[in-house]
Amino acid sequence: MDAILTLVYLALQFLTFVLSIACLIDILRCNHPREWILIIFFLPLVGSIIYLVNFYLADRIGWRGLDVSIKRRRRLRELKRLSIVQDTAGLWLEMGELHFQRREWNEALEALRRAIDHDPELLKAQYYAGCALLETNRPQQAVVPLDYVVDQQGDYAFGAARMALGRALAEAGRAEEALAQFDEVLQANNYPEAVVRRAGVLYTLGRNGDAKDSLTRLVREEALFARKDRKWVKQARRMIK
Repeated sequence: MDAILTLVYLALQFLTFVLSIACLIDILRCNHPREWILIIFFLPLVGSIIYLVNFYLADRIGWRGLDVSIKRRRRLRELKRLSIVQDTAGLWLEMGELHFQRREWNEALEALRRAIDHDPELLKAQYYAGCALLETNRPQQAVVPLDYVVDQQGDYAFGAARMALGRALAEAGRAEEALAQFDEVLQANNYPEAVVRRAGVLYTLGRNGDAKDSLTRLVREEALFARKDRKWVKQARRMIK
């Protein structure tokens, strides 16, 4: 029994040593805050586990997302209290953006409309309002604010506004206009989402060959895209079939 306990102890010590060295190398390689070196030095096993969870597992298991959600809810409560005595475009814009991030579309629209009432030229409010209208299946209404944003600043949000406009036009049955918007997006940015949505419009227009060609090129370039874009590559594969 003593021999088994000794082996377990030695295995745990070896694992702690290996984890600590791996984490220290990762801190230096990835230029993470140097405070982690001290944490791992004084708490080798626990510190290493916390480090790995914080930088490599938190997003996957939802911890970071939960933390962000709590902070957004807390800020919303603060803004609602402020709105009793303060009525400004900035306050309603922030409130609308927070509701949007929490996928509370109707609440977001209400706050964003109040922001726009204060300042109709507030592009951020118009953009989020258009996107919220899209999420609530009102594409024809979404065209209006999104078209305004694109008209004022064509590359707003690195082309995201133009892409949202293209989506709104496509869902409103205005395929040719949608295609023109996606073409504009892809001239400046090779967004997989834009490629896939554009291909959907091409299929609608009966241009199946052009659609499959663009989707095939996207699939071949999969290695060039970040993980968050891989879902669009998977969608492209499904559309080719």
